[in-house]
Amino acid sequence: MRTIITLSVALLLSLAANIVAVYMIGSTTASSAAKVEQARQAGAIAALKGRVDQVNRVALDADRDGRQLQAELRTVDAEATRRLQSYQAFVADLPPLPQGCGPGKARVDAINRLTGALP
Repeated sequence: MRTIITLSVALLLSLAANIVAVYMIGSTTASSAAKVEQARQAGAIAALKGRVDQVNRVALDADRDGRQLQAELRTVDAEATRRLQSYQAFVADLPPLPQGCGPGKARVDAINRLTGALP
């Protein structure tokens, strides 16, 4: 009988120890899960900050490139306007073409100067 009582007490102590261990593991698991989630969120925030920095760099580069392209476009426009005015002034001084005649060397040279082509 003494053996049965001793084994019963040992079983109850083992059961109590297992219940305490399960409780502690559960709280540790919840705590570690919270830490994992917090680390995941911190990583996501860091990744988003990195993306924001990258987008800002691209936007600044696009702004700078846009200003450069606009300056180049103004230069091209000014050159085209200058060439067109030169062509119009030259052609205005030429006599009108007779019906059925080709443009002639002077007009062809003026067109070549207008387009920048070499004869």
